[in-house]
Amino acid sequence: MVDIKVKDLKIAQKKAGKKALNSNKRAGLKTYVVKNDNVIEIDPDGKEKVIKKAEFKTVTSLKRKFVLKNDNKKD
Repeated sequence: MVDIKVKDLKIAQKKAGKKALNSNKRAGLKTYVVKNDNVIEIDPDGKEKVIKKAEFKTVTSLKRKFVLKNDNKKD
């Protein structure tokens, strides 16, 4: 079991998100994100277009510490 602080988790999420966006951009693919409760399509050239209203609202977590379990343990 690994304890990860919220700050470290946010940093990892931000890095992974930027890496995914850059990969999609280089490959010429569109990217879909949720912003302000809308599903947004981002073209490789950076143009954003609202596709539809998101089915679920954005939720902020108030927990300060997460425990991630790794079920892929090597015996």
